[in-house]
Amino acid sequence: MKKITVLFLCTLLIFMLTSCGLKDLLEEKDKDKEASLDLGGNSSDDEDEGPGDGDEEEDEEDKDKDENDDKDKNETSGQHAIYCNDTVTVTDKTSGFETKYTLVLFATNEDGLEGTYHGNISLNYGLDASQISGLTDAPIQGLGGFSVSLQAQDVEFDVVNLDLDKYANYGTDATGDAKVVPLINGTSMALITANMSGSGQLGIEITGKTDANGGTITATQPNVSADGSGPLVIKMYMKDGLVTIQIPSLQKAMDYQSFDAILTSSSDIISQAEEQANEAFNGEE
Repeated sequence: MKKITVLFLCTLLIFMLTSCGLKDLLEEKDKDKEASLDLGGNSSDDEDEGPGDGDEEEDEEDKDKDENDDKDKNETSGQHAIYCNDTVTVTDKTSGFETKYTLVLFATNEDGLEGTYHGNISLNYGLDASQISGLTDAPIQGLGGFSVSLQAQDVEFDVVNLDLDKYANYGTDATGDAKVVPLINGTSMALITANMSGSGQLGIEITGKTDANGGTITATQPNVSADGSGPLVIKMYMKDGLVTIQIPSLQKAMDYQSFDAILTSSSDIISQAEEQANEAFNGEE
């Protein structure tokens, strides 16, 4: 198959879909947690403190502080993993066709929440033309569709403190007044340019009756396939273990929806996530 870039592949598929009448394929869910802080206070009683009472209170305060420090350390140190296995379904407002986008990402960092992560990514999306049979009362049948499958292994990226300007500008050609800082609620972010490789296929055949006498008409988009590789921008922001992942080049096609993921330091969850991710990467789901 002819080698082409991922950008050209996407352009080719969009052009083909447009020629078939499937054009303009088009929650931010952040979980806000209110942290409560017990400030305590002095006793309003008029009784004098007995000998040693103040020392005992100071010891308790020191103990609580040490426990909180240990908790914070456990939450930000040690192995952390980011795991995504999410599917976004977009329904075309004109044709009613559904296009599904599935992102699988698993990456770990051995040294804490922030720092360098290593892992794998796969992105699959496509449309099944057979769904046309359920979109109309007319005796129409569809075969084929289109699909794109991309993968990247040994991807390396850094999780750092959230910078809204950098996040907004990464992966976009917007300049000057066209730049829009997103209204997001996060504490950390990762900006990734992954070298993805894979393939795409397009082939649609739609058959339907033209009259009561049984005449039929068939519209066919010849099969086209290609493989290639190229950069794909992926960016994510996170807070309280919840991760939102966006792919700028697909934002319009995905109707500006995002993928949901988790960030965890639980060894049990990491083990389960790794197993599920490997199954997805190997096509076992």
